[in-house]
Amino acid sequence: MKNKQRFRHGVALLPLVAGIAAGSVQGAAVLEEVIVTATLRAESLQDVPVSVNAVSGEKLMEAGIDKIEDLQAYVPNLTMSETGIGTNIYVRGIGSGINQGFEQSVGMYFDGVSYGRAQLSRAPFLDLARVEVLRGPQNILFGKNSVAGALSLHSQRPG
Repeated sequence: MKNKQRFRHGVALLPLVAGIAAGSVQGAAVLEEVIVTATLRAESLQDVPVSVNAVSGEKLMEAGIDKIEDLQAYVPNLTMSETGIGTNIYVRGIGSGINQGFEQSVGMYFDGVSYGRAQLSRAPFLDLARVEVLRGPQNILFGKNSVAGALSLHSQRPG
């Protein structure tokens, strides 16, 4: 008798379990496509021939990232520190340090325009669409040699 009751309860729960399983298949997580302009044309992140980390503007707002120093928690191999003399930016452990006589090893580009010195990177982010961190030497794409890599900041378009 008890086995029949268990069987009836099991049969009654079967459509519920099947509905949950079918709903999880329909509402499955979908991998988003990240479009970057690291090579000065819009491409999928999987097709870019450069090591790139891209952080969207929504993620920057969501995580409370206001400047590059906060970004280093989300981008591997990016290190930044501010001192009284200068700003140190390193990608993969390579950077120019605080010597003002050296050209900046990590190039910074805001909407394609080069920042000449690292002190300009201390400013907070305002209305960014995305931040792209390119690792390794960047010499052709941005028109200025960057030995360690490049930080490419893209502002949000008016809307």
